[in-house]
Amino acid sequence: MNNYFIIPFKKKHLICTNENLEIKEHSSIPAFNYSKSIVVNNRFVVRIDKAIWIYSIDGVLIKKLTVNFKLKCLNAVANVVYLGGEASYGLNSVGEIFAIMNLDTEDFEIVTLQIPIDITYGKAIDDILIIEEKLILVDNIVFPKFLFEFDISDLLNPLHIKTIELENNGTYEHIIKGDINKKWMVLFSSCNGMGGASQHIVISGKKKGSLEVYQNRFLFDNVTQQLVHDNNIFRDIALVNSDLFVVRGDSLYVVNLNKSIKISNLKIVNTDLKVIHRIIKTPSDLVVVIGRNKYELIKDF
Repeated sequence: MNNYFIIPFKKKHLICTNENLEIKEHSSIPAFNYSKSIVVNNRFVVRIDKAIWIYSIDGVLIKKLTVNFKLKCLNAVANVVYLGGEASYGLNSVGEIFAIMNLDTEDFEIVTLQIPIDITYGKAIDDILIIEEKLILVDNIVFPKFLFEFDISDLLNPLHIKTIELENNGTYEHIIKGDINKKWMVLFSSCNGMGGASQHIVISGKKKGSLEVYQNRFLFDNVTQQLVHDNNIFRDIALVNSDLFVVRGDSLYVVNLNKSIKISNLKIVNTDLKVIHRIIKTPSDLVVVIGRNKYELIKDF
């Protein structure tokens, strides 16, 4: 298990550890607002955006790799990195891409793997979930949407086990993030239609349930006589045991999934941050909330 983890900010990603309930910053790597990074086997940090950037755990750039598809997501086991995205021709997407990068090879070889359906225009692999020897590709946007489940007992040779079709929650639904553990799987998505936007958090596992919020395209405050932003929309999720943490508006909430799964059971978690944008988890399953160039380790909730 990794002892190191990433705290992502817009322009840099911090390489950190958690020691005695305190976060220790070891180094950092440059990043963009849309970059995603993971620690791999306590040896490397891999960042994706328009390219793949491989760093040492000390933040020293080892290699930059370019690929002929758009990178959307990544995950890793041992020194094997799994990559998801969309194949593209010019400015147009032509379907889902799943690839493997082996950091044990001298040139960090990347191999593209076959998706178990015909690739579809406008679709992408937007998240990769791993639990024990199971890997799940989350296929998004154009309905029907799928989960592709693979056996990765042989890390370099994923074996497709089954395909699960997901229910459609609305127009132009985009799966933003997933999270998984031995008891639960959670998918966080957003829809956007003529009437406005909606966010959906769908929970499956020991129980099934969902949390949903809606935002009208034009919200009007009768007191200020101005258009306003709906501060109740979901922004991020993190699953820790049977507790689901949710960033809603600018604040952090938690709901225990063993109890009734509904909006009214979201309990606010007190933090020192006035504005929260994201949640990440440490390797020991502690939650870190991230705001504007600030972060906080949640020690009690």
